Amino acid sequence: MAASLAVAWLDRSLGQPLEVATERLQRDLASAGEQAWLGGRVIGWRPDATGYRFMALHQGRWIPLGERTLRPVHWPEGLTLEAPRAREADVMPAWIWWPDGEIAGSEITLRLGTGAARIAPPTLGPGAPAGPQVMR
Repeated sequence: MAASLAVAWLDRSLGQPLEVATERLQRDLASAGEQAWLGGRVIGWRPDATGYRFMALHQGRWIPLGERTLRPVHWPEGLTLEAPRAREADVMPAWIWWPDGEIAGSEITLRLGTGAARIAPPTLGPGAPAGPQVMR
């Protein structure tokens, strides 16, 4: 699967909690893409004010996942997210992975204090780097 996540550090005076949260999210998003591809299923990512969770499309409905590798995660205290947020009433997650490697989603910015990190959806296609990338 040729996909990568692009992460841009907008301010290198990041606090440790922001860097840890960003790296965790980056790993989780990459894992969701791999699991969609290897497991032949559609997986979605839904963030909210307290954290995020992954969901699987099952018989036309988004069902929360409880798998070890894609468990719900809570943001560190004070972290805010700038992204298309999925309200509880919304049907579609903010990011969606299909088994063929396609992904739909918008750029995400995490902020904590004066630090910020930006994560962009993977780039697909020939020559695209495999796995997540951190841009500094």
